[in-house]
Amino acid sequence: MKISLLLLILSLFASASTSEVKILAFDYPPYMVGNQKDKGMIPLLLTEAMKEVGLKPNFVFYPVKRAFKEFLKGDTLILSTFRVLPPGKYQMLALTRARAGIFGFKGQTDIKKVAYERGLNSIEKLLKDCDFIPLPVANYKSGIQMLKAGRVQAVHGVELTMNYNLEQVDDHLRNSLVMIKDAFYTDEAGLVGRPEHEEIIKKVLEGVQALQKRGMDKNLLWPSLEKYSKGNSELYIQKDYSIIKSNTKSK
Repeated sequence: MKISLLLLILSLFASASTSEVKILAFDYPPYMVGNQKDKGMIPLLLTEAMKEVGLKPNFVFYPVKRAFKEFLKGDTLILSTFRVLPPGKYQMLALTRARAGIFGFKGQTDIKKVAYERGLNSIEKLLKDCDFIPLPVANYKSGIQMLKAGRVQAVHGVELTMNYNLEQVDDHLRNSLVMIKDAFYTDEAGLVGRPEHEEIIKKVLEGVQALQKRGMDKNLLWPSLEKYSKGNSELYIQKDYSIIKSNTKSK
C-alpha cells in the first residue's frame, strides 16, 4: 500500500513538473512526417531534448500555408527554415540543415520550366531570379510525375525530401536524377519562434546540448540521414548547437 501511494505521488509530481509546448509543423519528410509515430527526425530529436529539461512537445500539423498563418498569430513555435517563412523578426534553435537545388535527369542542360511546391513564395522568386519558369505543384510527388511526363525539365526540392519522395514514387529514378550544378542554398532548419519565445528556446537548447554530450543527437538523426542523404550525412549534423536570428524585421 505504501509503495503504491509513493508511486502515485511521484507520478503526480512528474506530471506537474512537465510543461507542454505547442509546436506547429507541416509535412516535409523525413524532417517532419505527420502520420509517422515519431513525427519525423526533427520532432524525434526535439522530443528527447525537451524531456531533458522537463518539457513535452505537442506537435500540431497543418498544410504549409495554414501553418504559416497560425504561426503569424504570434503565440506558438514552428519547425521551419527562415527562408520559407513570411518576413519577420525570428530566432531559431538550429537542429539540422536543408540542402536544396533543382533536380533533373543526368545530362540535362536545356532547363526552362521548373516545378516547385505551391505556397513557398520565396522559392518562386528564387527560380524567377535564375531565369527559370516556375510552375507550382501540390507536392513533390506531383513535380516528379510532371518531370517523368516531360512537362517540366526539373523540380526544385530539398535533397532529403526529394530522395524520400523518389522512394515513394519511383525508386529507380534516384539513380537517374541529380542536383543540377551546385545546390541553390543550404539553410539551417529547426525550432523557430519570436523574441518572446527566447527563454523557452534557450531551455530547449540546454536539452539538445545534453543529448549531444552523450552522442544521442547523432544517433537519433542518423537513420534518416543515412537513408536519404546519398552520402552527405555529416553535413546535416550540427557540431555546435546554437540560437540564430533572422535579419529581417517584422512587417
